[in-house]
Amino acid sequence: MSRTALPYLSSPKTKLSASNRLVIKSFNGLKALAVIGIIFGHMDFSGEWDICARMVEILFILSGFCMAYNHYEKTSSKNDKTGWEIVKSKLTKFYPVHITTFLLQVLFVPTWASKSMGFILVFGALNLSLQQAWFQKTQFMFNNVSWFLSSLIFCYFITPSLRKVSRYSEEKGRLWLCFLSILGIRIYLEYTTLNYPTYVFMDLHTNPIIQSLNYALGYIGGIYFNRPTRLNHCLSTQTDRLQMSIMECVFIGVYASFCYSFGVEIYRICYVIMALPILYLLGFGKGVISCLLSIKPLMWCEKINLELFMFHSFILYHFPVESGNIWYYVKFWLISIMVAIGFKMIWNKMRSYISAHRPAE
Repeated sequence: MSRTALPYLSSPKTKLSASNRLVIKSFNGLKALAVIGIIFGHMDFSGEWDICARMVEILFILSGFCMAYNHYEKTSSKNDKTGWEIVKSKLTKFYPVHITTFLLQVLFVPTWASKSMGFILVFGALNLSLQQAWFQKTQFMFNNVSWFLSSLIFCYFITPSLRKVSRYSEEKGRLWLCFLSILGIRIYLEYTTLNYPTYVFMDLHTNPIIQSLNYALGYIGGIYFNRPTRLNHCLSTQTDRLQMSIMECVFIGVYASFCYSFGVEIYRICYVIMALPILYLLGFGKGVISCLLSIKPLMWCEKINLELFMFHSFILYHFPVESGNIWYYVKFWLISIMVAIGFKMIWNKMRSYISAHRPAE
């Protein structure tokens, strides 16, 4: 059944886009909040929570969930995009800000500006081709947050294969087995990485394989969210705002208490598993948390999410943290927002100019 035909998705916290596809506003707010959390984590606000790792996990899970929600169609496979086509479409959004922040690091950060031209050419090529996350010694070179794009591009590249496997599993009535298989691989890799570090070199935070498995778990969660199951029908029609609010608060409360109590002491996959039902509930947009995530300031911040994320590391280097100084934080966020908006406006104008002056075919 097509996603647009599902009655339970007519939630008051969703809206129709120009293409008649439902947009889950709470997810946009969550993306903005996750980026804000990562930036605060880099400003030494995380403590034992390891907020950067948690927010990164949520972003990858959410990316998979949204990819399935927006593009997974069980009955149509003729027009499916290849991995390269998906990557190409995403690069037009990622690459301008990526190359800009790369050049800023090379030109204005002494750590990289003092390197030899050979070093910059060799490792710069790895960075500009978004392959740096595959190697532990290069993952944080130049703009140290661009590894995220490196891992995310790999997730997009494997999406067609993931879609085929999911369709086959769903046709056989074994989508749950596909989910458990991916979960098992994810647990196995984390276990071997932590217990046999001499033999297995895999960063649980940045490695594209690890994050692609988190993405895949979210992807299958998005498929289930699309389906007219009894659970979805019950959550959409038989639960009121109060009931949904209680469930959202309970799941988020359990997640937060684990973050506070255990921090990095338990496997990261535990946080991934706990995040999945939270996203599932937020997708219906009926609870109080969903409403808070749908407020206009977060919707506005989500529009400059990528720019804020990619520029903040460079800004932090030249505007180091002054703990306890409230005015520092005000100035930092004002500068960050102005830079993000400025870049987005300039690039949009350049793109419009190029499109207007492109020779007709």
